Amino acid sequence: MRQCFFWAIVTMIVFAYKSGASQADPYSQDLNCKTFTRISTTDILGDSLENFGIECCVYSGEANFKGRVFSGQSVFIKSLFNPKTDFSNSVFLGPVYFHDVNFFSRTDFSRIHAIKQGGFQRSRFVSVANFSHAQFDTVGNFFYARFDSLVTFANAAFLIQASFVGTRFHDVNFSNADLGTRTYFLNADFKGNAVFHKAKMDSIAVFKNASIEQTLDLSDATLGQWADWTHLKVNGNLVLNNTHLPDTLLLIGIKDVAGLIDFTTCAYNNKNNHRIDLFNSDLSKFKFDYSHFNLYFSESYEITDEEKIGLMEELLQVQQNYGFVNGFKKLDIEYKEFNNLVEKKYIKNWFEKHWLGYGYNTLFLILRNLMIIVIIGFGLWKVVGLIRRKSHRDTVSIS
Repeated sequence: MRQCFFWAIVTMIVFAYKSGASQADPYSQDLNCKTFTRISTTDILGDSLENFGIECCVYSGEANFKGRVFSGQSVFIKSLFNPKTDFSNSVFLGPVYFHDVNFFSRTDFSRIHAIKQGGFQRSRFVSVANFSHAQFDTVGNFFYARFDSLVTFANAAFLIQASFVGTRFHDVNFSNADLGTRTYFLNADFKGNAVFHKAKMDSIAVFKNASIEQTLDLSDATLGQWADWTHLKVNGNLVLNNTHLPDTLLLIGIKDVAGLIDFTTCAYNNKNNHRIDLFNSDLSKFKFDYSHFNLYFSESYEITDEEKIGLMEELLQVQQNYGFVNGFKKLDIEYKEFNNLVEKKYIKNWFEKHWLGYGYNTLFLILRNLMIIVIIGFGLWKVVGLIRRKSHRDTVSIS
């Protein structure tokens, strides 16, 4: 009875995915198999497997590959795993592909080591999945994978690239994970809680078009050097406690935010300010002290000087509303200088900048400038005196 029920589910899934594929759904799996072969790991003998390939198979018994060494290319595509699947502590010396695979029960990929590319493209994990302490030496690709239950990548290491483009998560844990020099969560969909506590992104971190339904916790995480949050949607909470911000942060077109994105709890770079791009975003959705930032306009769009001035005026209001005195002062100086340069008032700008400080530290600048005038006047007086004395001596000599 249980086997009949299982095969009925298989038939329904195959039919559903074939129907969905015609609608260009990026999550639709390619399960275009004439037949499915029933198989178990007892049919696969040996601790070392070379150039291993399985397609259109159904694992009706427990799939136990724990500690196996796959010495060549390993291919598990268009297949279904019904009971528990265990690849823990396995080593893949060649490329490994789990494309269009369904895992219906608990799946364990903890402590696997993929020497070359590891791919789980469009695979679906119905139950709990464990990738803790997994290591991908090149690229870990989860392109449009689906995790219907909890998945953990805690302490996992992606040495070059972690690609979760279009991945759909329920609850996910990336605590203490090293997500490599290139991290992509482009179009990712976080349906549940996502924890990135102390996660590390070394260089590029892309969350462009990502959607957060509940909580995305980036506490103590490091966001590398360049992060793209363009069109990020936040229907839940974004936690940024002691988050190490990147050198450049793109916050372009962010409007769909339920609450507030608060950067005041982040860890700032004490040496250089962070560049921040706020083009076409709703600035009322952000809270940050501009004294730690510099406005940045990337080359991915066209923006006029008038639009830049309007953005600066809106940001000045935000700084004033939150009482960020230093942030307001810094931005106001930049705003006045930019206005003068746009209007080609170069002499006025020089005078306001060097003599009046754009209205800040006026007394100090006046005293400084008076001192400069006195010093210059004294110097001129001394020079004139020397010239007069020399002229007098020359006159006496001629007489």
